Amino acid sequence: MRRLLLLPALLLPLAACSGLTAPAAAPSVPAARSVPNDELRGLLLLMVDQQRFDPFTVETALAGPPALRSELAVTLGRAGDRRAVSYLAQLVGDPEAEVRQAAAFAFGELALERTDAETAARNLLVATVDADRETGRLAVEALGKVGVAVVEVARALTVPAPLTGAELDEGERWARLLPGLFRFDEADAVPLALGGLAYSDSAADPELRRWAVFALARTPREAGLPKLRELLADPDPRVRGWAARAVGMLGDGSDLVRLLPLVAPATSADDAEHSDAPVVQALRAAAALAGKEAAEPPPAAVMKDWHAALLAVAADPRPQVRLELLDRVAPWLPAGDAGADSAPAAELLAWVAGRADATAAEGGEIATAERAAALLALAARRGTPGAATVTRVENAAGDDDPQIRAAAAAAAAHLPGAAAEPLLENLLADPEPQVKSAVAAAVLARLDDDASPAAAAVVASLARIPDAGVQALAYGWLADHPVVPYAELRPGALKALAAGNVETAGEVLRALGARGAAAGGEKDEVVLLLLRLAERGGWLLQRAAAAELTALGQPTPPRRTPNATRTPRAYTEIVQRTVRPLRFEMTTSAGTMTLQLDCPDTRLTCLNFLNLSEQGFFDGVTFHRVVPDFVVQGGDPRGDGYGGPGYAIRDEISRRPYLRGTLGMALAGPHTGSSQFFLCLSEQPHLDGGYTAFGEVVAGEEVLDRITRGTVIERVRVVDSTTP
Repeated sequence: MRRLLLLPALLLPLAACSGLTAPAAAPSVPAARSVPNDELRGLLLLMVDQQRFDPFTVETALAGPPALRSELAVTLGRAGDRRAVSYLAQLVGDPEAEVRQAAAFAFGELALERTDAETAARNLLVATVDADRETGRLAVEALGKVGVAVVEVARALTVPAPLTGAELDEGERWARLLPGLFRFDEADAVPLALGGLAYSDSAADPELRRWAVFALARTPREAGLPKLRELLADPDPRVRGWAARAVGMLGDGSDLVRLLPLVAPATSADDAEHSDAPVVQALRAAAALAGKEAAEPPPAAVMKDWHAALLAVAADPRPQVRLELLDRVAPWLPAGDAGADSAPAAELLAWVAGRADATAAEGGEIATAERAAALLALAARRGTPGAATVTRVENAAGDDDPQIRAAAAAAAAHLPGAAAEPLLENLLADPEPQVKSAVAAAVLARLDDDASPAAAAVVASLARIPDAGVQALAYGWLADHPVVPYAELRPGALKALAAGNVETAGEVLRALGARGAAAGGEKDEVVLLLLRLAERGGWLLQRAAAAELTALGQPTPPRRTPNATRTPRAYTEIVQRTVRPLRFEMTTSAGTMTLQLDCPDTRLTCLNFLNLSEQGFFDGVTFHRVVPDFVVQGGDPRGDGYGGPGYAIRDEISRRPYLRGTLGMALAGPHTGSSQFFLCLSEQPHLDGGYTAFGEVVAGEEVLDRITRGTVIERVRVVDSTTP
């Protein structure tokens, strides 16, 4: 979205300068009948689920008590209609702070065109100096999403409040600016982050200090690199982790020495005070820096020190730390099957090879996950893999465990063609979806940016395989390399769309749109097909087709309504069924956790999770994705991230922050949630307000650290519907 340069002169109330007609201060509510609260909340839920704007519901809720006005504000943000802007402009000036907070947040959830974005920005800039700090903080966050320049936001915080004339002191300004500063991806955010860091240090405010560091580190820039290097030695482990990640993105080989002290293994699995963040992020950063010049390893002395440090991490009792080591160890291993040049290197290589040859009997799922990662590490190291590595991969391709066969496919991407091609061809016939997807990813990785007719023919053949994961990957490649003629693309694309997989459909439409843009002579045919899909396809397909038409310079088709068959009474019943939080017991092969779902705040998502658990949908499904110091993700019956129950639900974005143990809905785009969920392993502020957060772990949190790739969800059942 184009950045808006708004001057202080524009910091006026909406009614004075918007040019739009806002609702009257005392709205005229249709008086046909009184609407009970449950029924009205059902109508608000209908607006979210059917993504449509209903003036009667809005006006009725607007005249209700503060709790209903707050819920109205949230609904307006979730329903995504441009008519919400004028109502939110009124609600952000509501007498009650809870309503103003909800309205400020909701503004940030709207995808706005230029005129509406300017209107939203004017109201939000005024709200930054609201008497209520939380309203001001949420207004700053929303301004980052709307696209206002950060210097204008900082300037707005110095303007006296419109009604009282009061000015914010320095501490209050930082308290409102710093938590949302990371959302402003621009160079001007760096000096503000550095200034906030200096202020928080002088004020001894650790919370503000963390926000300043996060703003400096999330999207790092060269101007902030010296300070980020200093922060690698910070006493706060979370700060060290953020700094390490940023240094890995911006730094150079000299930073390997600075990162080395962070790679310190825990001495006990019960060391609750030891955070995974520094070691995990340092492993990632060092691997990135060591691998920047693939042909030139770091100096021998640095390599020797790192080999010794990595060997110590290999004995870490935390399975996710060991998994991270295996995922990042390839740049540190001797090239090919050559001998190691130092004792620590030889020991590290022997450990990795030993993990690649491990059996499930040695440690169950943990051994399987580590074996898969080690196999890939051996194949991905510098140089051409030797005979021993090729033999390991070939043996793994015949393993009984699909996770190992999938790892063999991923490893084959690094093997010589004579070894890789027959292996991948055989694995493509594997009955397990996760193996097929791994094969497709390996084939595409070997093609790299080769867009020759021969490469296009290979990808086109993949696209014809009736598997959702394979097709999603193939059409994603075709969207980035639009080299297949429309006439050849069309038949397979229609078949893939008919299968109804959300992720595949999105990639198919991207491929069609890209071909229409790249081949001018085919654009009209592509547009005709997209128009047809926009008229006759399902709601998500219609939205995606409309987006591609807009990108091709065509008028945006009229919006359709999803779930139009649900009656208002059905939504009232959902409200009554989700009136209080629900507790679920999730039993896994790594232990049992208790989850509490925020049903009153995320009714559709809560009901979906309840229905799936009652059907036993999650039973036997694995955690297919584990990213240490980030998330564990499960709920996919395919086991590769491309599966679900065959439908999608609406997003219900809320203000719940993503902290350790927060439960979120995995997405492939807006409103594509279904069965896949994730649990945060640490705080992740950049996810706030972007994914539906609908609960948290309230017991058994330690199980999170024992989950690895392949951990089985044995059973999910509701155990309590009352708040403790």
